[in-house]
Amino acid sequence: MRERAAQTGTAPGLGLLFGGTMLLSAWLVFLVQPMIGRMILPKLGGAAAVWITVTLFFQLALLGGYLYAHLLSARLVPRLQMAVHAALAALSLLFLPIAVPSAWIPPADRPPQLDLILMLAGAIGLPFLTLSATAPLLQRWYSLTDASHARDPYFLYAASNVGSLAALLLYPTLIEPALGLADQSRFWAVSFGLLIFFLIACGAVTLRRAVPVERSVTATAAIAPLGSKRRLHWIALAAVPSSLFLAVTLQISTDIASVPLLWVLPLTLYLLTFVIPFARKPIVSRSAILRAFPYAATIAALVLGLETGIGLAQIAVSAGLLLVFALMCHSELVALRPPPEHLTEYFLLMSLGGALGGAFNAFLAPLLFDGVYEYPIAVLGAVLLWAIAADEDGRPRSEWRWIAAAVLLFVGLRAALLEASGLHALQWLVGLKAAAALLCFAARRKPVLMALLVAATLAASLNLTLRPEIARYRSFFGVHRIELDAAHNAHFLMHGNTAHGAQFVDSARRREPLLYYARSGPAGQALDALRAMGTLPAIGVIGLGSGAMVCLSAPGEAWTYFEIDPAIVATARNPDYFTYLADCAPQAEIVLGDGRLSLAARPDGSLAMLTIDAFGSDAIPVHLLTREAFDLYFRKLRPRGVLLLHLSNRNLDLLPVVARLVEDRGLTGRWQQYPGLAEGTLISSSEWAIVARQDADLGSMATDPRWQSFPPSPSDARAWTDDYVNVLSALRWRAWR
Repeated sequence: MRERAAQTGTAPGLGLLFGGTMLLSAWLVFLVQPMIGRMILPKLGGAAAVWITVTLFFQLALLGGYLYAHLLSARLVPRLQMAVHAALAALSLLFLPIAVPSAWIPPADRPPQLDLILMLAGAIGLPFLTLSATAPLLQRWYSLTDASHARDPYFLYAASNVGSLAALLLYPTLIEPALGLADQSRFWAVSFGLLIFFLIACGAVTLRRAVPVERSVTATAAIAPLGSKRRLHWIALAAVPSSLFLAVTLQISTDIASVPLLWVLPLTLYLLTFVIPFARKPIVSRSAILRAFPYAATIAALVLGLETGIGLAQIAVSAGLLLVFALMCHSELVALRPPPEHLTEYFLLMSLGGALGGAFNAFLAPLLFDGVYEYPIAVLGAVLLWAIAADEDGRPRSEWRWIAAAVLLFVGLRAALLEASGLHALQWLVGLKAAAALLCFAARRKPVLMALLVAATLAASLNLTLRPEIARYRSFFGVHRIELDAAHNAHFLMHGNTAHGAQFVDSARRREPLLYYARSGPAGQALDALRAMGTLPAIGVIGLGSGAMVCLSAPGEAWTYFEIDPAIVATARNPDYFTYLADCAPQAEIVLGDGRLSLAARPDGSLAMLTIDAFGSDAIPVHLLTREAFDLYFRKLRPRGVLLLHLSNRNLDLLPVVARLVEDRGLTGRWQQYPGLAEGTLISSSEWAIVARQDADLGSMATDPRWQSFPPSPSDARAWTDDYVNVLSALRWRAWR
C-alpha cells in the first residue's frame, strides 16, 4: 500500500492546481451576483429588497449545488463523479452569455419575490449550480489524493473565499466603472469556459494521484457517525450570520442606494469571516474572538433600535458588528468541522443554514414584522451561540434569577425609553441605552446572563423614534412610518430615516404642501413658469409619497402618479394620515407598478410635464437616471414638454449625472439648490433640475437667476445607461465624514 507521506514531492503543485481552480470558481460565483443584480434594476426598481431576494436565490442555488455534490460523492465512484460534473459544466455553456429575458415583467399586483427567483433560475440556474458544487467536490477529490494535507482539505475553502473577495472588491471599483453589462457577461462566459478546462485537469490529477480504495474504506470505517445535535448546531451557526449580513445590507442599501457598490460591502465582510477561520493558520484565534465578542454585543445593545440618520459612523458600526458576530459563528463552524468523509454533508448543512437565514429575511420577515426586526433577532441569535460556546462550566442555562433580572431590565427600560421618546429627548434615549449596555457588559463573564440581558435590552429598544408613531407597516419596498410632530401639529411619512412627505393636520393649513414641495420652491416655480406659457393638460409624476405635490395643481390639469409600492398608495389615500389627494385632486390617476415600465405603456407625446420624484429612503433608483430612461421620458413628453427631477440626496451627487445625460442627448436645462425657509415652517432645502429640448421650452426659468446652467461634464465622463452605471463617481464623500 502506498503511504501518503511518501508521495508529497509534487504536493505544492497539486495544492496550487486545486486552490487556483477553486479560486476561479468562487470568482465566477461572486462576480455574477452583483452583475445580474444590476441587470434586474431596470425591471424592478431600486428597492433594497430586490438585492435581498437576489441573494436568497443564490443561497438556494448554493444549497442545490451542495446537495448535488453530496449525492454525487456519496453514490458514485470518483471517475463517474468527474464525468457527470464535466458534462453538467459543458451543458451550462448553452445558457451563456447571461442576460435577463427582455420579455420578463415583474408582477405589479403582488410581491415579486417568487417571480424573481423563478426568472433567475431560468437565466442563471444551471451555470450557478455547477459553480456552487465545484468547491465541495474539489475538496473531496483533493482528500482522495496522496497530498500531505489531504486529510484536512478545508484550507482550500479559504482559497475559494479569496476568489470571492477579489470578485466583490473589483466589481464596483474596476469592472463596473470600466465595462458595460454586455461586456461583463461575455467576460464571465469566457472565464466559465476556462474553468471547465481546469476542472478536467483536477479530475485527471485526482485519478492519477488517488490513494488505493482499501485505504479510503479503512479510514471511513473508523469515523464515528454524526449526531443530530451537531448537525443542528452547524445549521444555526450558518443561519445567524447569513441573516445578519442581509439585515445590514438592507439597512445600508435602503438609506444610501441599492447598487452593487453598497451590496458588496457587507457581503465582502461576510466572506472575510469565512476566509479567516478556514485558513490553515488563522490570523485571529478562536479564543481571541470569544473574548472580543462581549464588547461587540455591548455596542449592539447600545445602538440598535434608535431610528436615526445613517452616515459613515453608523455604517462602520454595522460593518464592525457583522464582522465580529459572523467571525465568531464561522470560527465555531471550523472548530466543529468533521473528517473529510463527511465534508460534503458538512458544506450541505452549512449551505442549508445560510439559505434558511436568507429565506427568513427575504420571505418571512416582511410578512411577520412591521419593522426590520430581523436585525436585532440575528444579533440575539449570535449572542446566544456565543453563550453556548463560551459557557463551558456545565452549569444549568436557565437559572430563574437570571431570567428575573432580564424581565426587570426589559420592563424598566421599556417604560423609561418610551417616556424619553415622548419628550423628543435624544440625549435621554442614548443615556438610558448606555446604562443598559453597561449592565450587559458587566455580565460578560456569565455568558448566559449576558445573553438574557442583551435580549431584554434589544426587545425594550424596538421602534424608538424621536416623534410619536401613529402607524408603522412594511412592504416589499421597505418599512414606512407615520409620525406625529406635535410641535407643528403635522404628520410625517418616513421611510428609513428620510421624510417623504408631511402635512399639517388642521383643516386651515392642510392644503399647503410641505418639505420639498413648497409653492415657493423649485417645483412650484417650474409649474408657474410653464403655465405662463400656456396650459399644462397632462402632468405625470413618478413617485407618490404623501401626494403633496398634487396640491400645486391648477384647474383643468390631469395629474397621473406612477407608484411602485401599493402600501404607499394606501397611505396617501388614508384620510387618517394624509389628505392631499382627497383635498386637491381626488380625480388624480394612480398607476401601480415600476415607473419606467408603467410609463412605457402610455401614449407617446401625451404629457406636458413629467416629474421624477422616486425614492427609497434616501436612495434614488439609478435606473431612472440612464440614457434609456431619458429617451423614454422625452418620447412620452409632447414637443415642448419638460422633465423635472428631484435630486435631493445626502449621499449621492446626482447633478453631474443629469448634466452628462443632458449633454449626451442634446438637451438643455437648469438646476436649483433651494435653501428652504426658516426653522418651524416645515419647508426643507432641496435640489431640483429641469430639462427640455430647447431653452425656449423653459420659459422664464431660462433667465431666472435662481436657476443655474448645468456644470460642464468632465471630458472622460460617460453617460449612465442601463448597461453602464458608475455610482462610485457620484458618492458625496464629504457627507460620510
